[in-house]
Amino acid sequence: GLEANVVCAVGFNEGILPRSNCDDSQVEETARLVYVSMTRTDKDLHLFHARTRDASITYLKQSFSLKPSRFLEAIDKQYREDRYYRPPSSIK
Repeated sequence: GLEANVVCAVGFNEGILPRSNCDDSQVEETARLVYVSMTRTDKDLHLFHARTRDASITYLKQSFSLKPSRFLEAIDKQYREDRYYRPPSSIK
């Protein structure tokens, strides 16, 4: 298969990866696709999730918190580095 020096994947939030309405077989298929994407790098892998969703983006009345995907939680802490960044709009 194709490989890249750096692989970046976004959307690692519960309800997105996997989708909230998935049955067990769909979760397994999503997990397989995540695994394939993770194994396509030969140097750096970056997996992103949002901690909050701004109301102005979602057209809801208020912002809300998001939970990281179970796929991120399944990665042993010794094999990952968690970094959090504030959105540019909140930096003053």
